[in-house]
Amino acid sequence: MRAFAQQISRMLIGLAVALQTTLIAQEQQAEYRKPILTAKEYLDRGKLTAAVSLLDGVIKADSSNVEALTLLGRAYLSAKQLQAAMPFFKRALAIDEKNPDANLGLSIAFLLDGKPLNAREHALRASHGDSTRVDALNILGQIAAEDGEIDQARQYYEQILTADSTHYDALTNLGVLYQEAGNESRALGYLEKGVASHPYNASAYHNLGVLYGITDRLHEAIVTLSEAARLDSTGSRSVRTLGIIYLQRGLFGEAVETFQRAVERDFFDIESRVGKAIGYWSLRKYDNALEEVNNIASMGARFNRMELFIADIYFKKREYDKAMEFVKLDERENPSQAEGHYLLGILYKLKGEQEKADAEFEEVTNIVKRKPDAPMAFSINSFFSAGKNE
Repeated sequence: MRAFAQQISRMLIGLAVALQTTLIAQEQQAEYRKPILTAKEYLDRGKLTAAVSLLDGVIKADSSNVEALTLLGRAYLSAKQLQAAMPFFKRALAIDEKNPDANLGLSIAFLLDGKPLNAREHALRASHGDSTRVDALNILGQIAAEDGEIDQARQYYEQILTADSTHYDALTNLGVLYQEAGNESRALGYLEKGVASHPYNASAYHNLGVLYGITDRLHEAIVTLSEAARLDSTGSRSVRTLGIIYLQRGLFGEAVETFQRAVERDFFDIESRVGKAIGYWSLRKYDNALEEVNNIASMGARFNRMELFIADIYFKKREYDKAMEFVKLDERENPSQAEGHYLLGILYKLKGEQEKADAEFEEVTNIVKRKPDAPMAFSINSFFSAGKNE
């Protein structure tokens, strides 16, 4: 009986100690609650230094505070300081290896650091937490898509929509995946829902406008990309994409004006300057085209097959010596491409050097045998495509 009483006594003492410890821990947590909440507000407002200072104070007082450690990692992650962020996530996980927020943060850091396998591992761990599940599935979907696991990526995004039917990334990525698979009707459904769910998101309109352009719905592309440009009043991407669509449909004057508007928004938008040059070239305004190319070169920039483009301008201007100078530069850089050899053959023929001309034309024939779809002259798509989803 005495032994039993002593056992009960020890249990009661142990319980009292445990309760006392719990109460102390709860008091400490309550003490740190306010600075942690304030730090979260600072992070949401982009005030990195203020948030870091508060969280550092919490950790100095309680080095095992997982929430503070995780928030510090998030603070540096938001500033894209990966090497500063990772140690805090790892310290948090050393204390609580299943913590979903710390796993999510480390997953994002690994993804940004180009380590998808590590990112996948921690995203899978984070996917079991209620507060992190959607974000973790989003990361898993991105990794699967980049690895070519398209069906798996779709499954992850569809799981997200089960939890949040208006999730922007899931709607957009499903739209893009179905677009790339050639299922334009399903792609359209997701991207149109993205616009309906996020009517003030410029990227939603941009992505839908790109799809309209690809599917030859010119009116819808113009209206949708114009709305994207209105919502993103300083960016040039949607204006530039509309310019490319005009260019590809032979609306060269409209294309030049549209590219000029893009350049007014972003002086260093080289792609729009290239589009403007091609527009002038298509309108046979060769001096204007050459001037725009010179502007690009003066900025220390260049673009794909730039020398071939310049050579063709001089060829159209009948300045054959200059044309030959630039086409030879292109041929040295792109010996396996037919366009340069073909133009050089024509130039040799015009100069009466038939033997050299025949050699160039023979090389064109050999290239075409190896690559039956090889173009003889450059096209708009030599420089850019109809637009990109974002």
